[in-house]
Amino acid sequence: MADVESSGNELDPKAIAALDTATAALAKRTGRIRGIQDLINAWKKNVAEFEQGYTVGLDDYTNDLGPRQSLAEVLDAASGQAREGASRGRQ
Repeated sequence: MADVESSGNELDPKAIAALDTATAALAKRTGRIRGIQDLINAWKKNVAEFEQGYTVGLDDYTNDLGPRQSLAEVLDAASGQAREGASRGRQ
């Protein structure tokens, strides 16, 4: 089960299971093995870098948006309950 934290709003086990299933499907399709927690951590790291001032080029920036796109795909594929729980955590 994923170790997903969401700004003090914990996701319930069914939501986490749905996110894990959607993440596994994405990993199988793309050939990348990344769990939901890895995607969240990668995106948090990128956001922190963006907030401090991004110093590399546009190609690097678009590459660094990858975790955000992957998270969007996972949330699109997950059940309604998981999407709602994750959305509450982002607020």
